[in-house]
Amino acid sequence: MARRDSTPMAKMEKTLRARFCNACDEETIRYVLSQELLSEPLSAAMEKVDWSGFPPVPQTYVVLAEDKTLGPSKLRAMAANLGIADIRELPGDHLAMLSRPRELAELLNGLAGV
Repeated sequence: MARRDSTPMAKMEKTLRARFCNACDEETIRYVLSQELLSEPLSAAMEKVDWSGFPPVPQTYVVLAEDKTLGPSKLRAMAANLGIADIRELPGDHLAMLSRPRELAELLNGLAGV
């Protein structure tokens, strides 16, 4: 079903460049354009979450300062809805795993104590 709902990224090049990959280099953008986009439902992050039935685990939310798809304020609201108080900021776009892989890895490794 998800495959049926996918969209070739090349059809969305203008949007992709402006909103998803605004901090990516040209090589990364070409890679992303060769992929298919599968829509992600935001509903889980847009509603309050009750973690009372789960064991306590550390939770951290990474806000991407250059995210033009959702924007930092919406990302902070999503973190609040998820009940996550530990919020870290990274200077990256919506695809920080591609545009800022080293910085993201350093942040995550630091959280894991590596």
